[in-house]
Amino acid sequence: MAGTSPKKKGKKFVPLPTVEAAGGDLAWRQAFSAKLGRHVVASKDLPAGTLVLMERPVVSVPRSKLAGHVCHSCFRPLSQPVENKEGFNPCLPRYCGVCKKAETSAADPLGLDSKLAALRIKLADIAKEHPVEPELLHLLVLLDVHRSGTAASDKGTATAAEGASPVLRCSVADADAVPSPWERKAEAWRKAVTAALRPLHKELQAVEASGTLPGYKASRLEQLQSDAAMLICNLQGVGAEGASQDCGVGLFPAAAAFNHSCRPNCHTVTMGQTMYVRTIVDVPAGAQLTICHVQAYDQRSVRQAALLQERGIRCACERCSEPLHTSTDRYLEGVWCLQCTIDVLVAVPPNTPLAEAAAAKFAEQMAEIEAEHAAASKRKGGKKAAAAQQQQQQDGAANGSTEAAPEETQQEGAGSAAAAEQQQEGDGKTATESGDGKEKPQVRWWRCCNPKCGHVEPAHTTIANGPGDVLHQADKLWQQGAMLYQMKMPQLMPQAEAFLLQLAQGVDGRLHPYHARVIDSLAPLINLALRRNDALAVFNHAVNLWEAENAVQARYSLHQLQYLSAIIDTSAAKATNAQSAVVKRQFEKKLKAAKELRRAAADCRARGLHAAAKWAAAAVCGLPEEEVMVSSQEAPAAMGSPAAAFDLARSLFDLREYRSVAHMLAGATDPQSMFLRCYATYLAGEKRREEERIESTTAAGPGGAPGGGSTGAAGAEPAVNSELDGLESELQDLAAAGKADGFLLYLLGLVLADKEKKEDARRVLAAAVTAYPCNWSAWLALQYACGDVSVAGQLSLPDHFMRTFFLASACVDSHHNTEALQHLQALSSEFPRSDAVIQLAALAHYNLQNFDEAQELFEELLQRDPYRIEGMDIYSNILYVKEEFAALSALAHRCAAADKYRAETCCVVGNYYSLRGMHERAVQYFRRALRLNPHYLSAWTLMGHEYVELKNPPAAIEAYRRAVDVSPRDYRAWYGLGQTYELVNMPYYALYYFRRAVQLRPHDARMWNAMGHCYQQEQLGLLDAAIRCHRRALPFDKEGVAVHELAKLHERLGQRAEAAHYHRLNLERIDSEGVTGQDAVEALTFLADYHKDAGEYEAAEAYYTRLLDFGAGSREAAKSSLREIRTLQAAGIAAGQPGLTPVRPDSPPDSPRSDMAGMSPY
Repeated sequence: MAGTSPKKKGKKFVPLPTVEAAGGDLAWRQAFSAKLGRHVVASKDLPAGTLVLMERPVVSVPRSKLAGHVCHSCFRPLSQPVENKEGFNPCLPRYCGVCKKAETSAADPLGLDSKLAALRIKLADIAKEHPVEPELLHLLVLLDVHRSGTAASDKGTATAAEGASPVLRCSVADADAVPSPWERKAEAWRKAVTAALRPLHKELQAVEASGTLPGYKASRLEQLQSDAAMLICNLQGVGAEGASQDCGVGLFPAAAAFNHSCRPNCHTVTMGQTMYVRTIVDVPAGAQLTICHVQAYDQRSVRQAALLQERGIRCACERCSEPLHTSTDRYLEGVWCLQCTIDVLVAVPPNTPLAEAAAAKFAEQMAEIEAEHAAASKRKGGKKAAAAQQQQQQDGAANGSTEAAPEETQQEGAGSAAAAEQQQEGDGKTATESGDGKEKPQVRWWRCCNPKCGHVEPAHTTIANGPGDVLHQADKLWQQGAMLYQMKMPQLMPQAEAFLLQLAQGVDGRLHPYHARVIDSLAPLINLALRRNDALAVFNHAVNLWEAENAVQARYSLHQLQYLSAIIDTSAAKATNAQSAVVKRQFEKKLKAAKELRRAAADCRARGLHAAAKWAAAAVCGLPEEEVMVSSQEAPAAMGSPAAAFDLARSLFDLREYRSVAHMLAGATDPQSMFLRCYATYLAGEKRREEERIESTTAAGPGGAPGGGSTGAAGAEPAVNSELDGLESELQDLAAAGKADGFLLYLLGLVLADKEKKEDARRVLAAAVTAYPCNWSAWLALQYACGDVSVAGQLSLPDHFMRTFFLASACVDSHHNTEALQHLQALSSEFPRSDAVIQLAALAHYNLQNFDEAQELFEELLQRDPYRIEGMDIYSNILYVKEEFAALSALAHRCAAADKYRAETCCVVGNYYSLRGMHERAVQYFRRALRLNPHYLSAWTLMGHEYVELKNPPAAIEAYRRAVDVSPRDYRAWYGLGQTYELVNMPYYALYYFRRAVQLRPHDARMWNAMGHCYQQEQLGLLDAAIRCHRRALPFDKEGVAVHELAKLHERLGQRAEAAHYHRLNLERIDSEGVTGQDAVEALTFLADYHKDAGEYEAAEAYYTRLLDFGAGSREAAKSSLREIRTLQAAGIAAGQPGLTPVRPDSPPDSPRSDMAGMSPY
C-alpha cells in the first residue's frame, strides 16, 4: 500500500532501488504526482490475467499465537510444537529439521540468532508491559539489523523467472523508500507505541555498545517510530508452501507501491512466502495499477473504517466518491423498499440535515396514513355498532342471573385484570420508550434511494420489521450458519445450510440480492451443494454470485472468477438433466396425489363418509387438468367384500337404518365391512342420543333452553351415546391385534373424543391419518381434538400434502390467520383450482377483518358453483357488516332455492331479517338452524346477538354459553357474554369475559374498548386501567371510539393537557370523515375552554367560532364566550403581560404521540 506523504515533511519522492534496477523486466514503472502520491502505472497494455509482480518479503516472522507451532524460516508445522503457556516467548526462533540442516551451510543465521537471544528475551517483556504485539517489535529489530548490513539479505535482488515478471526480493533501502503514515496515525496509538519503543531503543543501543554485532549501529527513536507505522500499514500474510492459511506476516515494499482502490484492476494472492499480483481486467498503457486491501464486498462504511484504522487511508477512490444513493454500494447495505419495490432503503447519517429531513418526511407519511384510514372509515360507515352499544348502556336490564361467579372473587378478579393490563402495556413499549423517565434514544432513519419514492422508515419498529431489525436477523442467521459450517461436522451441515439458505433468500425477501450478507452466504452454499452433488443448487448459487459480482463490480480475483465460471459451466450440463428429472418427479408427485384422492373418494363413499368423499372429489378437481386426465385413465381398485351383503348394507345405511346395517354385517371380517358395521353402530347411538335430547327438551316445557338445548329438564344429565363403551372396547382390541386400518382408527378416535379422552384421541387420530392420509374427516376430528394449532404442531404427522391442508384449517380455526395464508399460498401452486383452498383463504381474511378480500373470494366460489351453500353463512356475515341489503337478500333467496332446510341457509335468512330489524323472525330462523344442527356455532352466537337486541339478557347469556361449549375459542361468544353482563350491571362478570375475548383477539379494538368501558363502571372505578385499554385499542380503532374515550377519561381525571391532545385527535378524525355530531361539539367546547384558560385567545376564538354552526345551546354559549374573550382583549389582558402571563400546559410526560409513533405500521 502506498501512502501519499513521505516519511518526513518535504522529503522528495524516492523510487525503490530494486525496482529501478529491474528496469524493463517489469511491466510497470513507479510514478509520483501531487494527487496520487507514489503509485504504479502500466508500461504497456496488460491483458486480464497478466502477472505483473512476484515478490519475496524483506523480513517475515510468524504470528505470536503460532510462533511455537511453525518454523520461523519456512513456516512449516513443527514436529514438536511448543504450547503458548506462561513464560512462552514468541520472539525466540524455532526451526524445523530441514531448515536447520540448510542453514548450517548458509550464512549462519543460527549464529546471528544466538547473538540476539538476550535481546529477543527482553522483547517479550516489553510487549507484556505495553499494548504492542511481539511480532511488531521482532520485525523492527530484524529491519534495523538488516539496515546496518549485518544480515545476508541487505541488498535487493531481481531473479529472472520463466515467463514474464522476475521474482523481486527488496532490501531495507526499498523499505526505507516506502512512505510512513506516522503523522496520520491516532494520537493514542502513537503514545502507546512510543512508550514501547523507548525501552526497545535502549536495548538496541546496548547491543551496539556491546559489539556483539560487528558494524551494527542502532537507528534513532524517530526512525523506529517511522518503521512501526510503515510496517503496521503494509504487512501482508505469509505461510508455508502449499498451505491454505497464513501463519505469519511479512513486508513487501514493491507491492506497497500499488495504491488502494475499492474497485481495483489487480488482485494479490500470497502462496507460501511469495506474493503474486495479477491484472483482473484489461489495463491500457499509462493507467494506474491498484489493489484492494479490504473485503471488496463489505459495505462502504465498513471498508472505510477498516482502511482508516488499519492503514491510515481515507479512501477517495471512484467507487467511494460516488454518492451512495446512486452507487452500486447501496445494494451491499440496502433493504428493499416495500413502498416502491424498485430500489433499496439506506441508512441516513444521524445528526445531519438529511436526518432532519427524513424525520419530517416520516411525519408527512404518517399524516397521509391517518388520512387514508379516516377516509376508509368514512366509506365503510361503522356508526351502527357505536349506536347499538350506546343504546345497550342506556337500557338497564333488571333481569338478574343466578350464575356462579368465576373462580376468582369479584374484587380479586378486577385487581388481577388491572395488573395484567398494566403488564401488557409495559410489554408493548417500543425500544424508544422509557418507563423510568430517562431520555429516549435517538431514532435512526432509513430512506429509499429511488428519487421518485423517497420513502422513510425508522430503523426499528414495534413489530420488528424495520430495516435495522431485518439486518439484525441477517447477522444472526450469518453467525449461526457460519459457525455450524466452520465446525465441519456432517451432522450439522443440513442445519447450517438451512440458516445460510434463508440468508441467501434475503430474509424473506427483505434484503437485496446483492446485499453483503447475501453474497457472503453463497460461497458456503456452493461448497455444501458440491459435497452432496446437487448440480442444480450449485448452478443457481454460482449464477447468483456471478450476477452479484457483475452488478456490484467489486472484482473478484481472476482465479476465483475462472473457478466460478468453470463451476457454472460444469453444473449447467448436470442441472439440465437434473431439471428434467425434477419436472418429471413433480409431475409424478401430482399424478400420485390425483390417483390417491380418487381412491380416497371411492373408499370414503363406500364406507358412508359422505363429507370426506365429497372433499376428496373436490380436491381432485382442484388439481391441474393434465394430472386429473391422466389419473382418470386408471380406475381405483375396489376393496374386496361379499358383494351382495355389502351392497344391501350400503343401501340400508343410505336410508339411515343403522341397526339393520350392523345386524347385516355381523361376523364380517374384511376392513370395509367391519368399518361400516362399527360406524353404523356409532351413528345408531348418536341417533338415539338426539332422540333423548329432544324428549328431554319437550319435557322441560317452554322454559327450556333456546333453540332446543341439551340441558334438558332441571337436574337431568345430558344425553350420551350408549354405544361408546362397547365400540371403544372392540376397536381397541382390533388396534392391539394390528387389524385396524386407517378408517377403523379414525372411528376409534371419534369414540375417544366423545368420551373426553382428548390425549388418547389425538394419538389414535394421528395414527389414523398416517395410515390413510386422504381421509379429511379424520383430519377434522384431529383438529377438534387438538383445539389449537400449537398442540397439533407437537404431533408426529405424515409428510403429505394433506398435512398442509390440515395445518391451514387448524390455523384458521385458532385465528392464526397470517400463518394460515402462508400454508394456503403453498397449496395454491399444487391445487390451483381447489375450492377448499379458496374457502379457507376467505375465512382467514374474514377473521382478519379484510372484508373486501374475503367477499371477492366468496363471490369466486359462487361463480364456480351458483348453488353452493357451504361457507355462505360466513359470506352473509360479511354482507351484514357491510350493510349490503340487496346482495344479502339475493344470497338468502339463492340458498333457500338450493336447500331450504340446511342450517347454513337458515343462518343466511336469519342475518337478512336481522339486518332489516326484524329480530323475532331472525331468532326463529336461528332456532331452526339449531334444530337441524345443535352444534352449529354461528347460530348460537348470532342468536345471542338477537336476544341482546330484544333486551332479553338471560336468553342471550344462555345462547352465548352454549356457543362457548361448542367452541371455547370463539371470541364472539366471550365478547357477547361480556356485553350482556355489562348490560345487567354486573361489571365483574363482564370484565372476566372481556378478558377472555382479548386473549383470543389481542389486535381487535372492540375488545380493548369494551374492557376499558367496563373498567370505568362505578363499581370498579379503575380509570388508569381503562386508559391503558383504550391506548391498546388506538392502533386498530377505525371508528374513533378509543380516542374519544381517552379524551373523556383524562378530562375526568383533571389531566387537561392529555384530554386536549385526544380531543384534538378526535376532531381531526371527525373533520377528515366530514361528519358532525355530539363528539364534535364536546371536542370543540373543551378545546375552546382549554385555550381560553391558557390565555391562547386566538385559538379559543377559532374553536368558539366553529361552535356557532351547531345547535342553539352550543351557539349561545359560544357567543357568550366570544364576547368575554373580546372584552378581555379590549381591556389589554393578554398573554405575555406582567403578572398576567398565562401558563401553557406542558405536553404530558407519557404523551400518546410516543405511543402512536411506536404503533407505526412500519
